[in-house]
Amino acid sequence: MCKDVCIEPGLQPVFEELNGATANSQPGARLDIAANGVWGGNHERTYFDVRVFNPCAPSNKHSDMQMVYRKHEQAKKQAYEERIREVEHATFTPVALSTTGGIAEEASISIKKLASMLANKWEHSYSSTLQWLRCRLSFYGLSKPFEEPDHPLDML
Repeated sequence: MCKDVCIEPGLQPVFEELNGATANSQPGARLDIAANGVWGGNHERTYFDVRVFNPCAPSNKHSDMQMVYRKHEQAKKQAYEERIREVEHATFTPVALSTTGGIAEEASISIKKLASMLANKWEHSYSSTLQWLRCRLSFYGLSKPFEEPDHPLDML
């Protein structure tokens, strides 16, 4: 299972300019979740940042949903991926969820990985664990506009 899970971990200060013009280099920047052992070995750090959006909002209403998910993933990557890779020497995964229960592609891959890890730990089937996890995330996405949790893992 993942080791050293942190909620809202602060990022190291940036002392030199990053190449990305819009990369977040502000002091005190935080992401939602960090954990070791998600994608690689026990010591490889992965940072996650969650974005929940309303697909019925005027800016999304007439767009292809796959493109809307991709847009939200790309916005998170543009803001954080270079900083995470170059300063933190870690990996970054955006988690884009819609208020209607939809999950972006990269978030879906992450959720499948987490379901696999939880199924092994809990000695449950992968399919029932994935179903449970997706259900929890769907309810989290539905409640997000109405109530902000203390931290992203409150959804689990």
